[in-house]
This record gives sequence, structure tokens and C-alpha cells, in this order.
Amino acid sequence: MNEQTSTSFKKLASQFGIGLGILLSLITVLSYVFYLELITKWWMNIFSFLLVLTVAIIGSYKCKKAYSGIYTYKKAFTSYFIIVLISTTIATFTNYLIFNIVDPEAADFLLDKTIEMTRSFMENFGVSEEDINKSVQALKQENQFSLKNQILGLFSNLVIYILIGLLVSLGLREKKEN
Repeated sequence: MNEQTSTSFKKLASQFGIGLGILLSLITVLSYVFYLELITKWWMNIFSFLLVLTVAIIGSYKCKKAYSGIYTYKKAFTSYFIIVLISTTIATFTNYLIFNIVDPEAADFLLDKTIEMTRSFMENFGVSEEDINKSVQALKQENQFSLKNQILGLFSNLVIYILIGLLVSLGLREKKEN
């Protein structure tokens, strides 16, 4: 019985993760098709971050409600982590696929837009032209959509989500009965 309920809350968390991953991928695909520049907007990154966080918290809560035993800290964190891991992996794979296989020129367009935004931002803060040129050169040398950079981005995002998940799990756990 315990193994079955353990499997069922993990299965539910996986379903949330897959659904969220598909939603994040759909957002990327729609942005790619209709307004590619949207991907470079800072608020779009915040929206995606908050979407993952919200669905992971709600999904973990739903797992808690579906679990028939005591929902320990470990179970709360496990459900949260499964949702975040699956969804962000799907979204990262989608980005890699679109910008390396389907349409590498779209990655070049996004790089140009990122350079424009970086230059403008740095100029507004009074950064010297020499430092701006160094930053632009660094951006040009690094392919933000390479497999290495996509994996590094995935892991850095996971670290942030994990830190938040450690706190969220405290709120979702049930203390063991004595």
C-alpha cells in the first residue's frame, strides 16, 4: 500500500512536470512563430520563472492531497523537484531543438537583439565604450543556445528552484504523528 501511494504521488508530480514542460515549450514555439523578439524580453523570463514556481507549488500541494499517508518533508520536496526537473528539461530541450536544429538563424537574430539590449543598458549606466565592446565581444563568442550553455542554464535554474523548493517543502510537509 505504501509503495503504491508513493508511486502515485510521483506519477502525479510527473504529470504536472510534463504538462508544465509542454506549456513552457508551447510558449517558446508561439514566441518563435509570432514574435521572436519576445524571447529576449526580461519580463518574459520573470513570467516563465513565476509560472514554473507556481505550478510546482500547486502541483506539490495536489500531490499532498492525493497522498494517503503522512506527507513528509522528503515527499514534499520530491514532488516539487520532479515537477521542476521534468518541466525545465523539456523546455531546455525545446530551446535547443529550435535554435540549433530547426532554425539556427533565429539564434543569430536573438543574439543581435541581446547585443542591442546589452549595449543600450550599459550606455544608460555610463559604462565606458571599451567595457561595452568587451561585453559585446564576449556575447558574440559564446553561443547561448549551444548544448553546453543550455545544460549550464538548466542546472543554474535548477539550483535556484531547489533553494526555493527547500522552503516550499517546509510549508507542505506534515509532521509525523508520535
